[in-house]
Amino acid sequence: TLQLGDATQAAPGPDLLLDWRFGDHASLAGVSLTQNDRPVPLDGPLPPSIKPGDRLAYELRWLGDGAIDENYHAFLHLLNHTEAPLRQGDQLPGPVFSPPRLWNPYRAAPDTYWFTVPGDAPSGLYRGAVGLYRFAEGERLPVTSAEGAPLGDRGLLPPIKIVNPPAGRPETRIDARFAGIGTLEGYTLVPSEDPVRPGETFTVTLYYRADGPAAADFTQFVHLYSGELGMAAQRDSQPGDGGNPTSVWTPSEKIVEEVTLTIAPDAQPGIYELLVGFYDAQAGAVRVPVADRNGTPYVNDQIPVAVIEISP
Repeated sequence: TLQLGDATQAAPGPDLLLDWRFGDHASLAGVSLTQNDRPVPLDGPLPPSIKPGDRLAYELRWLGDGAIDENYHAFLHLLNHTEAPLRQGDQLPGPVFSPPRLWNPYRAAPDTYWFTVPGDAPSGLYRGAVGLYRFAEGERLPVTSAEGAPLGDRGLLPPIKIVNPPAGRPETRIDARFAGIGTLEGYTLVPSEDPVRPGETFTVTLYYRADGPAAADFTQFVHLYSGELGMAAQRDSQPGDGGNPTSVWTPSEKIVEEVTLTIAPDAQPGIYELLVGFYDAQAGAVRVPVADRNGTPYVNDQIPVAVIEISP
């Protein structure tokens, strides 16, 4: 008679299936993410919302195909939109009894990376970059997708969204509402009163309160313009220089946009308006309707936030 104990439960599979191939014999079957020990989906319609101080755990599931003749090291780096690392993890992947040389195609080896989100992390999108490399040379293995498309020397996981309310308040209130995006609560202008000259710079800081995710990644424009004298300075970019697009803004999120403009060297002296608005660059640059606090639409769907004098 043989008495069997209770069967152990099989470990849950990865939340997101990938099937990325690294070099000739290793593959990444999938990845799971937990936030403060709670599972969060990586394949939802919106990125997971993360706060400073949250503890994240990425669990990778590695497989081997054929003989792996050396113990590769793995990395998972949390990158911002410019690919600057917010947090980095490098280690011998898999549990201590399952390094790469023991990987097989039947049982995935888990490989976990823990990160605590720093308190000064700017709001925006961040992505995990995953790869394998030869420890002695630092040479990364090439990565291909499940469809066989080359991904370079690392694969990029779906993004997460860090929401970190910025400090500060606007010196001047506006409370103008952009349809489907949010409210421009106000601005701060530096310098605030003195005229500027051609070639000089000034900074306007815009304070938004989001309605929630917008229908598109709208482009913000800030123009210093005169109908008689033309354009003296301009800046068109997505919020956060593309790092915090409007399509992933969260309800009531505070967004602070610091925009520095340089007056064109050939700008004519005179009085100019500082104009702010949004448009959809993928749909013919159609501007987003905007109205003041009383519901009155602004002309040309742009807010004249300030008047600035350019002196000779």
